[in-house]
Amino acid sequence: MTKLFRYNYFLVKKMLKHNPNRGIAQNSKRYNTFSARKLLSETVRPNNSGMPMKTLVVYYTRTGNSKFAAETISAELGADIEEIVDLKNRQGKLEFLRGGRDAGRAKETLIAQTKRTPADYDLIIVAQPIWNRSPTPAIRTYLTKNDFSGKKLALFFSDSFLGLDQAIEKTKTLMSNSVFLSEFAMSVKSFKNKEEAKKKIVEWCDTLKKA
Repeated sequence: MTKLFRYNYFLVKKMLKHNPNRGIAQNSKRYNTFSARKLLSETVRPNNSGMPMKTLVVYYTRTGNSKFAAETISAELGADIEEIVDLKNRQGKLEFLRGGRDAGRAKETLIAQTKRTPADYDLIIVAQPIWNRSPTPAIRTYLTKNDFSGKKLALFFSDSFLGLDQAIEKTKTLMSNSVFLSEFAMSVKSFKNKEEAKKKIVEWCDTLKKA
């Protein structure tokens, strides 16, 4: 639980205790963690319309680095998370090279059925490795299949800085009607020290909270 969340959590508990109109009697034993968390989710991170800003983190991972980043982002922002699963085998050096070739050729792939609908969210954060200066086939497929019009967008790239600018532009093109906020990238070496990696990711999340 982050310091910001802890502060707001206890603030909300106090609000609930002194305001029974929030749906819980002041002396009720059912005044509990669930109610406090629910109200908290409705009071922090507002969007421009004053309504709660819902965030979805979607990610594709092959080595686990993008998964680590996505889970860190999700925990820090209180966001929902969705893994994009490529049904084509990408393990092993040969398959990885073929994956890079497919990415460079802007090819799509078969992906597993996803559970969450981007239309239900205000901010979409996409986390993935850079393959051949391009988004991965799995992420390309997911972005092509969904409509992100009017959504806020942030991008996270793992494992390489090579071709970062091209990967950013190609990914943004797939979400051309969204509002781009920020991007962040980390190398493979950056993930060797998980505590330091987490610290850098959290710092980036802090900038998103202010966006």
